[in-house]
Amino acid sequence: MYSNRAQITVVGAACAEFCSEGGIRTTNAADSRSDSFLPGGMAVRVALALSRMGCRVFFLSCVGTDTMGARILTELHKNRVNVDFVERRRDEQTTVIAMKNFSGSENFQIVSSGASSVMSRASLLSARAMVSSCDLMVILSDIPAEIFAFAIDVAHHFHVPVMVYPNQSENVSRGILMKIEILVADRTGAGSLIGSKVNDLNDTAACLHLFMKHGVGAALVVAAGSGVAGMMQGGEPFYAPAPRVSGGQVWENSVLLSYLARLLSGGVRMRDACFIASAAAAGKSVMSFEL
Repeated sequence: MYSNRAQITVVGAACAEFCSEGGIRTTNAADSRSDSFLPGGMAVRVALALSRMGCRVFFLSCVGTDTMGARILTELHKNRVNVDFVERRRDEQTTVIAMKNFSGSENFQIVSSGASSVMSRASLLSARAMVSSCDLMVILSDIPAEIFAFAIDVAHHFHVPVMVYPNQSENVSRGILMKIEILVADRTGAGSLIGSKVNDLNDTAACLHLFMKHGVGAALVVAAGSGVAGMMQGGEPFYAPAPRVSGGQVWENSVLLSYLARLLSGGVRMRDACFIASAAAAGKSVMSFEL
């Protein structure tokens, strides 16, 4: 039985994000004195959104001991995200990414791989008691492949279901797919996982069937701006279209992932959660609510 205040662990890279509309602003990644960055990366945005929805959120990642890392942790803590178990490395600077936003798509370019690329098991091992009490673990694959796989094993040890977003699909092996309860991927990521392009709904349906064959519990393929196609073991593919939004549609996968995590951890049915999350992603809305 889920409590109203879901407890969710988010595992992924924490980044200093330099962004601009319509292009990338280049910045010296080594300049930790710069205040022109935002605490970012998909995992950070998901953690912040879940906290604003009223969840108790635990964040597991790795940052440097530089100004950028300190600012990321401060921002998360200020928004009631637990950062007690975040690993800090003196020998690495915090990961730096640049983001460009075209028509609502989230496109990232790593400038400096930094601390997230050397994340160790320390964060997950020290947080075992906390993980054991969670309703869901959300894992982004932009951490070392070994740590990504270890995070799934830790969650399963405590019978905690995992939701995976393969934003670096090369870290997700075919053998790991059978360990994933909920897989959420955009068409590019889904295509990388199955070794074939996913261009339309027919391709998406074939892709979903392949994920089921590989043992994924439930798979969702996202077409940004259009909606979500999904399938669960023993079921048929379904489609949750995104509504038309007045004033132009802006789609964010981080909002979609956050809503899915919140709704599913609260016991909402998969198909219903996809419809609500698609509407939220299309409108970029993140709000507090109780289930």
